[in-house]
Amino acid sequence: MKKRNQITAMGVMGAAILLVGIAFIGCGGDDNPKRKTLADRALDTIAASVADGVVDAAFASATVDENAVFAVDEKQGILNVADMLVSDSVLYAVFDGGVIVYDFHNESYTTFPVEETFHAITRHDGKVYVGGENLYVIEDTVLTPAEGLFDGEIQFLYSWEYCLMIGTDQGLYSNSIFGDITLTEEFPVNAMVADESGGLWVGSECNGLYRWNGERFQKRYLLRDTTIFDNVSALAFNHGHLYVGTDNGFFTFNGGRWQQLTITEGLPSDQVRAVDAADWVINIATDNGVISLFNGDFLRCGGLEETKVNVLCPFDNKLIAATDSDGILIKSGSTVTTLVEPVLDEKPEEDQPEETEIYTVTE
Repeated sequence: MKKRNQITAMGVMGAAILLVGIAFIGCGGDDNPKRKTLADRALDTIAASVADGVVDAAFASATVDENAVFAVDEKQGILNVADMLVSDSVLYAVFDGGVIVYDFHNESYTTFPVEETFHAITRHDGKVYVGGENLYVIEDTVLTPAEGLFDGEIQFLYSWEYCLMIGTDQGLYSNSIFGDITLTEEFPVNAMVADESGGLWVGSECNGLYRWNGERFQKRYLLRDTTIFDNVSALAFNHGHLYVGTDNGFFTFNGGRWQQLTITEGLPSDQVRAVDAADWVINIATDNGVISLFNGDFLRCGGLEETKVNVLCPFDNKLIAATDSDGILIKSGSTVTTLVEPVLDEKPEEDQPEETEIYTVTE
C-alpha cells in the first residue's frame, strides 16, 4: 500500500498532467530531445516559487514539551551513519538511531533519537528532508511527517529541479507541486545525480544503472560486460564527467567513453562506498579506505587511508567523512579529527543527564 502523510487535490491534477513513459533499451548515445521536456516547461513557469530558502538552525531555543517522545542527549554517540549534508554551516546526518545536527558556529551537536532507521537526507525547497520507513521534514525543533506517496523503504532522497525525488527499495517516486508521481517500480533505487544536460542518473542495487531524460529511462551498460553496473553504490557528476561507484570498481564517463579503475590501477578495494566529486580532486571511499584521484592519478588521502567511510561531504576546504563505527570525522589537510563520537557504552542510569532538550515528532 502507498505511504502518504497528506493527500492533496494537486496530486490528482499532477497525475493527469504528467505522463511518464518508461522504456528499457541497451547502451547507446544519450537522448538529447530538440524540444523541451515536460519537466523543462514546468520548471520555466514555477522557477520563482521554488527558490531556495534558508534553513533555520536555531536548535538551541528548543523548549520542553511534556508530550514529547524523543529527548536530545548531546553526549549520545552514533552508529552506522548512512547519509549527510551541510547547509548554512550546519551538518545534518542520519544514522541507525535518528538524526544528528552539528552546528559549526558553536562546535556542538544534538541528536533526534527515533525508533526508526533513516537512510537518506537532502535539502529541497529550503527544507531538510529525512527518510526511512517514512518521510520527514526538520522544522525548527520538530521532526514532522512530510507529504509523499511511495512504496517501500526510502533509500535515497534527491532534489532535482522542482521535484523531491524519492528512491525506495521498490522504485522511484517524485513529489512536487504537481503532486505525487510514480516514475518506476521496475527496480529499487539507492543513488541519484543530475548531469549538466538535464538528465537524471539513477543507480540500483542488483538492477543496474539508468539515465532518465524526463520522459523515459534508458539502461546503461558496457557491451563487454552487461552486468558490470548491476550494483551501483554511489553516483556523482561534475566538470562534464559522471562518476560511478560499484562493487566492480570505480567508473568515469565523459559522455562518450567509459573508464574503469580497480585494485589493478591502485584502488584500495573494488567495493566503492561513496564518491565526492565537488572539486577537481575526486575522493573515493572504499571498503579498504579512502583514496583521491586527480588528473588520472591516485593520491594518498592522508588520515583516511584505512577508514571505512559511508559518505563524503566537502565543507569549507575540508572533507567530512561519515562512518559505520568511527562516528563523523573531519579532515583538514592531513589532520583528521572527530566531530561526533561513535556509539558509546551504555551509561549507568545515574550518569544520564538530568535535563535534556526535547524535540517532538508530530503526527
